[in-house]
Amino acid sequence: MKPMRVLLIEDDEDDYVVARRLLTDIYDDRLQLVWAATYDEGLEKLSPCDFDVCLLDYRLGARNGIELLREVCADKYPVPIILMTGQGDREVDIEASNAGAADYLLKNQPDTTLLERAIRYSIQHKQSEAARLELIKEREARESAEQANRAKDAFLAMVTHELRSPLNAILGWAQILRAQAADENTTQHALEIIEKSARTQSRLIEDILDTARATSGQLRIDVRSVVLPDVIASAIEVVKPAADAKNITIESTLDKNVNVITGDPER
Repeated sequence: MKPMRVLLIEDDEDDYVVARRLLTDIYDDRLQLVWAATYDEGLEKLSPCDFDVCLLDYRLGARNGIELLREVCADKYPVPIILMTGQGDREVDIEASNAGAADYLLKNQPDTTLLERAIRYSIQHKQSEAARLELIKEREARESAEQANRAKDAFLAMVTHELRSPLNAILGWAQILRAQAADENTTQHALEIIEKSARTQSRLIEDILDTARATSGQLRIDVRSVVLPDVIASAIEVVKPAADAKNITIESTLDKNVNVITGDPER
């Protein structure tokens, strides 16, 4: 059977002998008992978390078990810690519980049944709590991954839409130039729009790369003054061929008080 690893933090040797006898009666040769006779020694032996349970005396010289419970953050500590005291005190009981003790036992009432049950329940409770916290962690990780996937899908949908607009402009003006003998001005205007749309696509591809840079903390924003009417006029020119093909008229109404804004002109 699995060994029972017990850490006993007790400064009284007589009480240690009594506890060892009780534990031996319960676990027989399965018992692996480690004794720490001082506060500091107990704190040191608790650090590796190599035990199934810890039995902690309330009185430890000038210090006490409540202080040790608080120092190791017993409520988050992976090993259940049972506080033992020489006399019943409701205030100490409540204080121990608040400090994270798994249970509270009286040393002047040595009983193998009570001790075995307290240890068993404490271990089961700690294991159940650990399993519950693990489930919460897994659920949060799953929700975080699902949220990231939704954000990625939304981003891809947005990028697809944004890439389609300048592509439609390029195709639209190319079809106009192919379908009719355009004059020099129209041809020049069409070429300007095609070039501008190609640059827009290039910027969108750069935006996709920016996403990777942002993830790695390498994204740089070039913030300066931007003429808003020019940005809007440029956007309208990009989508105008596609709008004309569907008999859609695009009109813009700008607030005269809004002219220059702060932003990254490339984004």
